[in-house]
Amino acid sequence: MDRPPSYTTVEVSIGTPVYQPPTKFQIGVHEVHSPLIEIEDLKLHLSLLRAFAELRVQVEDQDSVAAARFPKEVKRVGPERRWTWFVHLAVERFERWTQSLSHTPTQCADFPWTLDVAPPLDVWLVWHAYLLNPRCYAEDIRRVPSLRHLGVLHNQPVNTFLSALKRLGDPTALTNGASQERRDLWQQHTGLPFDPIECASVLRSQKLICPNCGYANEAPYITSSGSGFAQQKFSVRCKEDGFKITHKSLAVARFSRDLASDHTGAEGLEDPTPFLANSLRTPQKDCDFPRAKTTKYAFIGAMPTVSELIYQAGSGGAGFGVSQAIGRELGWNWSDLQGTRAYKNRRPIMARVLAAYNDQRPFSVELVGAVLRQGSFVAKMCDLGWTAPGSFNNPEDERALHHASARYHAFLDLMASSPDALFVPTLDIDLAWHTHQLSATTYNSDCLRLIGRFVDHDDKVEEVHLADAFDVTCRAWRARFGLAYMYCGCPLPGTTVGQRLSRLIRRGNHNSSTAALRPPTPAATHPSDHNSIYVPGATTDTALKEHAAKHAKCRERDLKLARKGKMAREDYDRRVAHAAAFLYPVPVWYTTAGCAVGSGGVGTFGHAGCAVGSGATCSGGGSSCGAGGSCAGGSGSCGGGGAACSGGGGCSGGGGGCGGGGGGCGGGGGSGGS
Repeated sequence: MDRPPSYTTVEVSIGTPVYQPPTKFQIGVHEVHSPLIEIEDLKLHLSLLRAFAELRVQVEDQDSVAAARFPKEVKRVGPERRWTWFVHLAVERFERWTQSLSHTPTQCADFPWTLDVAPPLDVWLVWHAYLLNPRCYAEDIRRVPSLRHLGVLHNQPVNTFLSALKRLGDPTALTNGASQERRDLWQQHTGLPFDPIECASVLRSQKLICPNCGYANEAPYITSSGSGFAQQKFSVRCKEDGFKITHKSLAVARFSRDLASDHTGAEGLEDPTPFLANSLRTPQKDCDFPRAKTTKYAFIGAMPTVSELIYQAGSGGAGFGVSQAIGRELGWNWSDLQGTRAYKNRRPIMARVLAAYNDQRPFSVELVGAVLRQGSFVAKMCDLGWTAPGSFNNPEDERALHHASARYHAFLDLMASSPDALFVPTLDIDLAWHTHQLSATTYNSDCLRLIGRFVDHDDKVEEVHLADAFDVTCRAWRARFGLAYMYCGCPLPGTTVGQRLSRLIRRGNHNSSTAALRPPTPAATHPSDHNSIYVPGATTDTALKEHAAKHAKCRERDLKLARKGKMAREDYDRRVAHAAAFLYPVPVWYTTAGCAVGSGGVGTFGHAGCAVGSGATCSGGGSSCGAGGSCAGGSGSCGGGGAACSGGGGCSGGGGGCGGGGGGCGGGGGSGGS
């Protein structure tokens, strides 16, 4: 009998497969051989968001050292109103900084501007929010003379925003770590203290020019009556003629100046200055002068008296008198203009133009609101743990950022495939999208080259419309890539992003062509709703009340499960910050041990119970869904056209139903079988 062959025992460690980030991406008809964003830039962006969050805590905390220096009127208001007041000051400081750029060096041999003129943290906060409105930002830095030096910063070989942050170091030290020279230069050019907290104790009023007579006034930022410049009911009487100055009258005055400005020959000179805000930039053109001229003529033609005033002023240019007369003709409001036939006939473009005029400032974005809307996104990144120091130092954890990058490139491909659709990003995709937008010039050129048009990042979308658009996005993603777009947040073992990903990889199938699109952090695939806005109205109110009621029902059911020991208390507590779509901070509720919230109501769910990983169809009530029932792909009404939980029991032992039994997927409003 032959002896068996000799062998050597070798221990094989079955760990996480070696992860290789994608080396090429398909965007429309183009194949991109390097990512549009760098992983280090994502990390830097997250550290900046952490600095913003820490600044907000410092301002909102009534017992902080900072709060002790605030005016007494500010100390009396709640945390959110205190933050709004502080952001108003930050916008004023940002405007002064942009004006100061014309007096400071903007170019040197190896860097577009010296770090000694880099602003403090609160100014970065406003600049960041402004950049995330790319269409308005790109037009403003060309059209508005006082902002052109800001535009020069983006015309350098390196991206100013991110490159400057890298050179400055830790974003949380943008203020406290500043050199004395940098502080002195700031105060010299802006007339304000460098430290935003110190400035908040001395910057008490806003300088304003009376729209009616041109007299220079000052208005307090905050008053006990609620009529301060940083408050909703702002109004102040001009000390010269008693005219009632409001945000609206200041906006009308700025619009009147732009309307009265002479644009004769501007098109031939390619000078965008005399045209109206939001009228120049189109999806295909940086400056569409014929369109801008037509839009301006439409406004002039809507008001015969105004037309006559401008005609009489001639090509010499209309001064304050003409713009003042236009404002008076408008009644320092938009209502008469909006009632004209000309306005109604061209409502979309004319409404977009008027939306760019919010107060006396030159920006076509209302920057206070833009910063406040970004606040919810910052909070979500903090809740995910992505902004914590060292979160992605480990290569295992860093893969979450590679997944976010890959999904963002796929999102761009989706936009290239459907030019007319409104697609809603998830949190991880939105992080990558935001990071790309911080490189303003590069972002615009990438979009035009790869997608065939400039892609705006809509900063304000009505909540109900956002939910509908998210359902469309889920279906389109499923159709194009064969994977769920949004994954539920059922907890995976592990304490770090990388550990959870490792567990996930061991569970399921892994098609190499789509693996990069399967996120390791399910919560990061929730819809990014920071740009949602509430539009008063019966329809909106009814929809939101229905969402709230469904969420309350889910929480009541989960509490019963927790008390019976059928749900871990940790899981129940974990859901406090994860409520109904587009209503609370993170818009998807969690369910345990397998649920059908995978794709916003689109068809099939993932392999490992929670649709977190493989995208395989879950059917027949196997291990993926628990013993109580099966997920029937495509049969139900979850989110208006996707999958419902069937078989009477929903997912995992009959406890759940679709999305926790109450509310569709991704805010779609569908029902499950609880």
